[in-house]
Amino acid sequence: MSEFRRRLMTQVANDPNALPTGCVRCEYLESYVDSAGGNGQYIDTGRKMTDTDVFGFEFSIMEGNNSKAAFGWRWAGTSLTKNHCYINTFADYYSIRFASEIPIDISFSTGKRQTIEIDPQNNIVRVNGVVYNAARDPKDAYYNGTSVYNLYIFTTNNIGTPYSGSNTRVYDYWVKDVNGNMVQHLVPILDQDGIPCMYDVVGKKFYYNARTNRQDLFRYKIAEQ
Repeated sequence: MSEFRRRLMTQVANDPNALPTGCVRCEYLESYVDSAGGNGQYIDTGRKMTDTDVFGFEFSIMEGNNSKAAFGWRWAGTSLTKNHCYINTFADYYSIRFASEIPIDISFSTGKRQTIEIDPQNNIVRVNGVVYNAARDPKDAYYNGTSVYNLYIFTTNNIGTPYSGSNTRVYDYWVKDVNGNMVQHLVPILDQDGIPCMYDVVGKKFYYNARTNRQDLFRYKIAEQ
């Protein structure tokens, strides 16, 4: 083995963002709601929201929908407007709710990339670098430091069931602990069989479309090299 190849293999082995052999990095995955009434693809991140983590993702809305979900979880209890953290898309804006009756409404242009970070410990939401007070209700009965259900991407986890999905592209998704260390980082890829999915470069795990009654694959775009 040449010294160059040895160094290259060492660099790949030590690269925290390296993909498994045979996988291809994508620029994004895209979920879609078709004319037949399907609810679209989604990813179950396997993680619950906690007060010690910061959750973020980069996405773009490809079609304005009437109350279609793009991210999060919610508890459909007696105080629906408070017991959740989720993002809904509408015709020309999207709405972020974080355990509050007061939504954060953000206007958007179709296809424009947006970056959101939700920081439960400090009760703030960052949208494209702008900080918003989340105004979380301290009496929230279903979020007392850990969410009841896992966070979903491309839709909302509605008491354990995926809610109506959205026409959304996701470029990146991450979770950082209280010290700023990355504890989950999902990137869009094609696996060794060419199936579009997301891969956790921290936990070394694949995440596939979790809607069991829908076999359609995510749309995607291969990342430029």
